[in-house]
Amino acid sequence: MAPEQVARQHDRIRALANAGAVLHLGAHPDDEDSGMVAYMSRRHAARTVYWSATRGEGGQNRRGPERNEALGVVRTWESLDARRLDGGEVLYGPFYDFGFSKSGEDTLRRWGRDAVVGEVVRAIRSVQPLVVVCRWSGTADDGHGHHQAVGLVAEEAFDAAADPERFPELGLPPWRAAKLYRSVAGDWQPGEDGSFGVLVPEYEQAGYLRLDTGEVDPVAEVSYQEQAHTAVNRHRSQGIGFVPEPGPYFYYYRLVRSPSAPPSREASFYDGLDPLLTGLGDDPRLTAARAALETAAENFRPDRPTACLPRLVEAWEALSALEAVEDDEALARYLTRRTAEIEEVVAGFLSVRVECLADRARITPGREVRVVVRVWGGADPVDVEKVELHVPDGWLAVRTSADDGPPHPSHTAQHEVVYLVTVPADVEPQAPYWLRAPRGPYRYAWPERSPSLGQPLDEPLVWTEVVVRGAGATCTVRSAAVQRSGFPGGSRLLPLTVLPPVALSPRQQREILPITGLQRVLDLDVTVQCIEPDGARAVLTPVAPDGWTVDPPAREVLLGGAGDTVTRRFRVHVPASAAPGGYALRYELQCGGRSYDLELRPVRLGVPGATAPPDEHTAVVEAYLLRPVSVAVDLVDARFIKTLRYGYVHGLEESIVPSLARFELDLAEVGDDQLEFADLGEFDAIVLGPNAYSVRPAVRRSAARLLDFVAQGGTLVVQYQTYGYDVGGLTPFPVRFSQPHDRVTDPQAPVTLVDPANPVLTAPNAIGPADFDGWVHDRGLYFLGEWDRRYTPVLASADVGEPPREGGLLTASFGRGTYVYAAYSFHRQIPAGVAGAVRLFANLLGLAEVRVRERMARLGELELFRFMTEAQLYEAARSVSERWVDAGAYLAREGERGHEMFILVDGSVEVLHGEGDGERLVHVAGPGEELGELTLLADIPRSASLRAATDVVVLVIRDDALEEWLQRHPDLGRGMMRRLAHRVVETTGQLS
Repeated sequence: MAPEQVARQHDRIRALANAGAVLHLGAHPDDEDSGMVAYMSRRHAARTVYWSATRGEGGQNRRGPERNEALGVVRTWESLDARRLDGGEVLYGPFYDFGFSKSGEDTLRRWGRDAVVGEVVRAIRSVQPLVVVCRWSGTADDGHGHHQAVGLVAEEAFDAAADPERFPELGLPPWRAAKLYRSVAGDWQPGEDGSFGVLVPEYEQAGYLRLDTGEVDPVAEVSYQEQAHTAVNRHRSQGIGFVPEPGPYFYYYRLVRSPSAPPSREASFYDGLDPLLTGLGDDPRLTAARAALETAAENFRPDRPTACLPRLVEAWEALSALEAVEDDEALARYLTRRTAEIEEVVAGFLSVRVECLADRARITPGREVRVVVRVWGGADPVDVEKVELHVPDGWLAVRTSADDGPPHPSHTAQHEVVYLVTVPADVEPQAPYWLRAPRGPYRYAWPERSPSLGQPLDEPLVWTEVVVRGAGATCTVRSAAVQRSGFPGGSRLLPLTVLPPVALSPRQQREILPITGLQRVLDLDVTVQCIEPDGARAVLTPVAPDGWTVDPPAREVLLGGAGDTVTRRFRVHVPASAAPGGYALRYELQCGGRSYDLELRPVRLGVPGATAPPDEHTAVVEAYLLRPVSVAVDLVDARFIKTLRYGYVHGLEESIVPSLARFELDLAEVGDDQLEFADLGEFDAIVLGPNAYSVRPAVRRSAARLLDFVAQGGTLVVQYQTYGYDVGGLTPFPVRFSQPHDRVTDPQAPVTLVDPANPVLTAPNAIGPADFDGWVHDRGLYFLGEWDRRYTPVLASADVGEPPREGGLLTASFGRGTYVYAAYSFHRQIPAGVAGAVRLFANLLGLAEVRVRERMARLGELELFRFMTEAQLYEAARSVSERWVDAGAYLAREGERGHEMFILVDGSVEVLHGEGDGERLVHVAGPGEELGELTLLADIPRSASLRAATDVVVLVIRDDALEEWLQRHPDLGRGMMRRLAHRVVETTGQLS
């Protein structure tokens, strides 16, 4: 045993006398005050348990591709890894991390307030703590609504846990903890500024409890906080990185509930309490057990750990005797756990090791698995009194040989028993317990009365129980059945799991089809994977909606053995009469007289530092997500302008582009080299993906090129970006995010059409209220808080109780093109088949064409352009730019050589003759009038000045663009000369 392991054994003896368990409450797997966990578990040898309401499924993932439920599995493993380092334990609630929530009340409305209270009560009654420490205050200082929700229910749950009338359905006896504290640290996110571990004068003055976790752990020879930072860094998926370093580090806690008010400022959670076994009651057997355990700790010697065994046995006997006669159900339950913990320590001192080894980890219904139980002793032999193998109900375990090996195993010779375990043919494949039934939108459907409820992982399917005796002590050792194997670069222990003999993997999870009025043909590919070692024969049948046909209707599949795969294609005919909406196509897979319609999604982690993704041969931990296979088919009535060429610049990972594949757009994904060096003018519109400016340096380097693309006539659609996008130089005109940024978290929040006539809402699809039905997750995030008046808000939305947020969809004309900031969550809605989001996105892409058509209409109304053909007008409109001019500013000065003519779109312009004090008003031009065309047509100095009487918007035509038209279309010259003659007469009359 390594020196630190021996020292930790001493800590375990100290822990046996400690009855001052601490339960720490939070919302997500990385909310914990990690320094407090390490400090209480290591310094005070207290059982310290962190309860998380969720498994963090809605968070980011910076270590791999897992999302949603799969990410929850990964974060569970990360939490267990962290607790192994800081000495704590972890429990979970059944609540789903549905993403950001603005308030605790909103979160409790979704999760269910009584449900949250009940789960915290379950945690308190399960752990039976002396002290409860809530990480959150229940106020806005907590930030995330999930945090606030836990803080809001803490006091109610603290009281309810002790009330036998509350939540009797939990099947756990009431338990009254002595104290409730709240952390006062507030919220913090990676990347934000923050001061950690420092003395806070405000908290000192308030007299809050202060813990210094910078104290050095004599066993680890580093501080408790250094251990904590090493532990919290195991939350790798969240990108957390603290540097462990020595020195003082402070946490502050506010006392909320206590049996009595403390007489002075507290120095410990235990002030005023007895945190030892004697604090459980006044029975003399508790006093005897405490004394025996304290003596055992004093007598412990690393070179002779068995010297303290008599005192451990004495404590075990005292507590067992009390447990046998105790009529207090809660105390009896506490004592049962403590006597089992004493047995574990005794087994460690006897150097007893029990292995329960299976010949495979992945088993299928109806198969057999060989399990070998081996008992090893230490330098001093022990007696094996009993070996039992426990299997689930309905399973069969047969001992295939008499006990093998010596009856007194040591470190050189093991005692061995071999079993053959038969898995029933009707057993159900098993995902993690919280994922076996379909979840609701906000919580999992846990099984009833399972011993795993609230635990991080499932209880083992198969496990052994061995009774051994040595050095005058008897103890029971339990060990789960695992498969032990090695691979290049590592080894692993995988628990048994039941998988289906065959599983499906559809290439398409969702198809979005345009409504065309014609029959559509959809080719679907699905892969059948064999898990059965001896191979399998199956029949695969797609089941389509009524009126749809599938060719062929079914296909037989032959699989050679485990790992074999076969892919089959089916052609689905969607009738022309199919109405817009969502449809589901599922698969039935018949194998061995049973139907398996399951998709098997492995979640795996490999050896840290491995360069290749883990697979079934190299994963050191794995779990399987099982769900019925179906293909969602969404028929969407959306029109795209297909004459345009689109570019898409990806940001964060999302799937808008493949989701729109069936619309047959001229849509190309733009790489870094093309973005930085190629001619962007080949595109009519470019879309920037979510957070592209942050995650792709080439996008930020190309900011000026992208704005020039707009100025030259392109349309730039920028999906949501994060802080830093508003610093300047990235947008055509100034913008600013609020702090914190505006967002709308309710996907059903009302949406108002702020500018109903805006082409974003009119062409090619007419957008109305129904287009905002059925949205998922949220409306959007990183709405702009402030913007230049040259932007036009298009939509407004807000969560309940908040003012309308108009910064989610803004448009602006810039040069000859259009800039769009679109913070509505298209990256979530389009892959989910939300029809309204597809239609709105089509309009954004089509702005390039719509703007040209608008300008064509304006030009066609002017006498100067009225003689042009539609093709000539289209060409002219593509060369026109738009400009805003402030009231009082000059568009042109008399006598200067002008290079631009203007068409007034909005506002009024004064035409002035003369200079300085002699300047006089000749005419006030209104919308629809052209100004300055004589200068361009005749190449003469301007005959008058043009000054904006109000804020105005003008279309601008430059002389170089006009010259290019005339060179390509000489016939335009005659028409313009006639117009010039008329204009000269008009101008002369005005000036005279």
